[in-house]
Amino acid sequence: MGSSSNRENIEPLDLKEQAILRTELLRQSTHSAELRFFHRLHCVLLVESGLNCSEIASIFGENSRTIGLWVDHFKQMGLDGLKEKNKAGRPRKCSHEQLQRLQQDLHQHPRTFAYNESHWNGVVLQQHLKQHYQIILSRRQCQRLLKKFQDE
Repeated sequence: MGSSSNRENIEPLDLKEQAILRTELLRQSTHSAELRFFHRLHCVLLVESGLNCSEIASIFGENSRTIGLWVDHFKQMGLDGLKEKNKAGRPRKCSHEQLQRLQQDLHQHPRTFAYNESHWNGVVLQQHLKQHYQIILSRRQCQRLLKKFQDE
């Protein structure tokens, strides 16, 4: 390899660029069980490479105790320790695909869907979910969902 592949002279990313990468990595790693598994695997590999849990947690926006648990699970059960287990509790009412479609809907004006409101609110979203997705959520759940989409 020639000296043109030397990466020592590359400028480090600024804080904004780091934040963009970190946010996107975390957003993408929540899309599927397989991606969450790869994220855990990557974090454990970094621990085994010499970084400590706090450093890794800082890089990925995770809790250092969570990273430590993943390392412990890996040491006890191997790769199976990093895979998701069946979670207790009621399953989600909205699939990932439905949430993506809904997010697109919420970027449109409520009047696009023949609602007589000037903005989305819990009541309008509740009606929209029932009519277009056959999903029944409480008004409060709809308010939380709106806040979640606004924060993203």
